[in-house]
Amino acid sequence: MVSDVNSGVKPPLSWQGWRWAALMYALAVAVCAWMSFGLPYLVGLPHQWLMNQDVWTTTNAAQYAWNGGAGFVFSANPWFAALPGFVYLYAPVTALAGHFGLVSGYPIALGQPSMWLISGPFFFICGATAVLGVDYLAETLNVDPKRRRLITFAVAVLVVGPTPGIAGHPEDLMALALVCLSFSLTFRGRPAGSAIALSAAILVQTWAGLALPVLIGAAPAGLRWRTLIRAAAAPAAVGLLLLALDFRQASLDLLRQPMPDTGQHLLWWNVAPHLSISTIFGTQEMVAGSTTRSLAVVVSVVVAWLVRNRRDPRAVMLALAVALFARCFFEVEYWPYYVAPAVVVLLLIGAVTTEVAPKRFVALGAGALLLYVSSGGSYVGGLVPPWLETLVVAATGAICFACVGSKWLNSPRHQECRASSPLEAHAG
Repeated sequence: MVSDVNSGVKPPLSWQGWRWAALMYALAVAVCAWMSFGLPYLVGLPHQWLMNQDVWTTTNAAQYAWNGGAGFVFSANPWFAALPGFVYLYAPVTALAGHFGLVSGYPIALGQPSMWLISGPFFFICGATAVLGVDYLAETLNVDPKRRRLITFAVAVLVVGPTPGIAGHPEDLMALALVCLSFSLTFRGRPAGSAIALSAAILVQTWAGLALPVLIGAAPAGLRWRTLIRAAAAPAAVGLLLLALDFRQASLDLLRQPMPDTGQHLLWWNVAPHLSISTIFGTQEMVAGSTTRSLAVVVSVVVAWLVRNRRDPRAVMLALAVALFARCFFEVEYWPYYVAPAVVVLLLIGAVTTEVAPKRFVALGAGALLLYVSSGGSYVGGLVPPWLETLVVAATGAICFACVGSKWLNSPRHQECRASSPLEAHAG
């Protein structure tokens, strides 16, 4: 799609090969359901469904919103620390579950809470949208059809599969789908739609804001202020409204972003300010996650500045990958789903920068997915020390960027790509 653009002509919004993506979407939903409902029986847990307690943190916030607390959603609990786009989307589902008298797993943990029979499929359906977004971006980047199929299959099974239920965060994958859509529209010469898609992503999960500087840098010079306004206006308005209605709790969750002590400490844990927060379980010691997360924002701004005059979409993707890896590195605690967006972007970069090097593509893809899957030890008692996981993230990112970064950006092929890029065509 990118390389076929003639100067002044916008690429179409068509989606060739969408049937395979739809099949992989269905497969992702099925894998999620099997891992949550079926896998426990195979490992000798017939009275236990697999789901993370974070599922019920989000559910509690959604129930609060549906029952008149939409403007005070952060008062539900201190563990929900993102803009509530997904919570509002999820709220009617919690109302349906309440109508049928189904029971959640909060605040008392249950092995098989009946509400999961409704909430689980909703989480799986929402989380699987990442497959669609990734495939659409892969087509936009002219990824080889065979590689596209491999990537969407890997994302469906290895990334989406364990994330909505076991990790309990389908909103992260929804945000990833919207980020992919946003950059697809940018590369197809639709800056307005691109900014609106990113705005929706930020409303769903705040980490998507790391893509904003990169998107602004990728926008035509004359449209950068418009891109900023279109992408940031809605999230800023929602955030300010929630701060005005419930400043005490909203400022705590949105601005300080408390992180509970789960033992998965990274190197930054002792640097962040410690907080003592009253919850229904008593006073809990947490830290302000926003302190070091702000360093990821700095990295995003810097890499966006470095690529602002590069018109090749693949250079933009490389900047996006760096920004998302910075999020993983500067967290105070380590959880696998933090890595998912960076891993997916890295897969796409490997697919489009190793056209004649299939072995390198396989190596990069396998390494990226191994990084995500191996970090799943965080959910079973921390089989891998968090400090080691931090070093693995840094080392894997450095190796991958070294393989697809500097040599490719300075190659003659990269220079040839610029002339046919929609970013170049619409630079004016």
